[in-house]
Amino acid sequence: MRGRLRWDCVPSTCALARGDERSIAAKVHLVEALGAETVIHATAGGAGKVLIVLEGQPQIARGSDTRLAFDDAHVHVFDANGERIEPDQGATGAI
Repeated sequence: MRGRLRWDCVPSTCALARGDERSIAAKVHLVEALGAETVIHATAGGAGKVLIVLEGQPQIARGSDTRLAFDDAHVHVFDANGERIEPDQGATGAI
């Protein structure tokens, strides 16, 4: 069963977009500066809640609008039953 698809990626493989790279719009709700890394809680369009872990302490504030970039190699797609859809199972194009 395919139905509605959901995508996910490891939080440390996402980044704040720079320039013209492909990205999705996001709204920052919480920034946790933990010293060596920063955890950002956001919502992104149809993706819903998003968690991003970045090295260091980037200049981003709660309530700000930003864009998130991700590498297709680290994106996983799941069907309505939570089953992972492998890239060779009829997926066409990039996420």
